[in-house]
Amino acid sequence: MPNQYPTENAKQVQPSPEQQRQLELFITSGTKIIQSPRMQQSIAQHTKAQDPLDAIASSVVMVMERLERVAQQNGEKLDPDVELQAANVLLGEIIKVYEKSSGQKLSEEQKYQAFSLAISTYLDDAINTGKISKEELAQLADMIKQTPEGRKINEQIQGSGGQPTGQPMQPQANQGPTGILGR
Repeated sequence: MPNQYPTENAKQVQPSPEQQRQLELFITSGTKIIQSPRMQQSIAQHTKAQDPLDAIASSVVMVMERLERVAQQNGEKLDPDVELQAANVLLGEIIKVYEKSSGQKLSEEQKYQAFSLAISTYLDDAINTGKISKEELAQLADMIKQTPEGRKINEQIQGSGGQPTGQPMQPQANQGPTGILGR
């Protein structure tokens, strides 16, 4: 279970007890959803019927939205950093289901693309439904830029005049509960 969050200077700080509780609850609950036979079958069917990366990304978004609804029904105020960390871990779990059902391994670049697509899909939906305002999106973008992964993305974009450089950020392979991007 993760117990540290990256900061702007890449130093590690302890999450608050509330952040740790939320993260553990999100990961535990999300993993139970993903490991259910019904969900595994759904993931396998969707990845065969459409582009696997799109299906993986939409599966992550679906699980996260389901967890958010339950949290809201319970009166929980969710920390965006917790949601981002949980999405990373749950993406790793969904990729495991895909790889097992398809017999194909995703490359590191494909894992990163699936994560980027999931975040993009989630944010588009959040803005369109009014879950977050444009100001909150800007704050979230600033927060993401402060992570090591976010700085790598920003460097790639700035180094190419605003266009991707063709050199994808190298995420870490999924190693259990750390997710595809590591921590």
